[in-house]
Amino acid sequence: MTDSWDRHLVIGEEITPNKVAVRVDDRFFTVSRTVATQFQALVDGRVTTEQDATVQALHARFSLGQARILSDNLRSFLVPVAPTQQLFQQIRRGFVKLPLYTPGDHFVRQLRGRVITPLSTLLFALMSTATLVICAAKAPHLPMATSLNQFPLPTLIAVWALLTVTTFIHEFGHAVIAAHYGIQPRSMGVALFLLQPAGYVDVSNGWLSSRHHRIMVALGGFIFQMIPLFIASVAWLVTDQALLGLYCLSSIGIMVLNTVPLVRTDGYWILANFINEPNLLQQVTRAGLGVLRAPGSYLTLGVKPQIYAVTGLASIVYTLGMYLLGFGLLVSRLPMTAQRFALPVSAAALLIHAASQGLRRLPRRRPALRRERGTL
Repeated sequence: MTDSWDRHLVIGEEITPNKVAVRVDDRFFTVSRTVATQFQALVDGRVTTEQDATVQALHARFSLGQARILSDNLRSFLVPVAPTQQLFQQIRRGFVKLPLYTPGDHFVRQLRGRVITPLSTLLFALMSTATLVICAAKAPHLPMATSLNQFPLPTLIAVWALLTVTTFIHEFGHAVIAAHYGIQPRSMGVALFLLQPAGYVDVSNGWLSSRHHRIMVALGGFIFQMIPLFIASVAWLVTDQALLGLYCLSSIGIMVLNTVPLVRTDGYWILANFINEPNLLQQVTRAGLGVLRAPGSYLTLGVKPQIYAVTGLASIVYTLGMYLLGFGLLVSRLPMTAQRFALPVSAAALLIHAASQGLRRLPRRRPALRRERGTL
């Protein structure tokens, strides 16, 4: 069966003057209104993704040379990523996801324009204020709050389970707020975020919408996470249960951690949406790795590349540190016999992975440079 552009190409809104958002599979970028109009013709006409058909359709508006360049750029985004490579990319970013459900159009139709209202905004403000006041008043009286090891294991497991369920509520909030603004969630499922099981929602279609809508979608998780947090804080106030107190403080701590923009957390997406850069993490990571390979090049960079390089290095260190912290917490709960083998086995696995990645990348460096020259 011949593939066509209506299955891969989506045209979004004009997010800045004369810049229209476009998505090809998982890649987002902006083009001028003129180019977007012709791209839309590819979708409406169900033009095949073959080189000749794409060039011919684009040649109706552009010169033959321009049509070939646009076709090459579009088709380059269709290159499939091997499942193992995609998995390694997700592990490196600290976020491995397993899609389970794709919301249909009815999900957006039922919620569009019905979620964020004056009444819901007032309720959120009241819940947030009450929750913070209760937690601030009760936190100093939480028994054994100085060390997690002082809490019974069943209590820690219960809190962990509550926090895991909370992540699903948090992620569902992103989907609901996206639907409120008419943004179609691409998938929902289960994920491992720095070794912690969690829910996830892919709302990357937000890049086809306005910056204000995208920022509100990024904040949607915080809004919905406040619902179980408010209920738990009121229950903590009434019952004085340490389990509820630990859950409330842990949930607030996770919300604060979620604002750190060094991995793909809500804080990262808020920052990326604010500066209109959908591929921010890839850019800062590439800049950071470039400085690691050639430290002397840092001084020759401009201000923005220097900021990107420092942010990329911080992201690498932060991701590695969070992995080590999560691994350390897991190992600390293992029997002493298992702990003796955990460190050497893990170190050997990391070395094997690093060696395999290095060997896999070496032969690809020169062809990658030739492809870039050909594109230019």
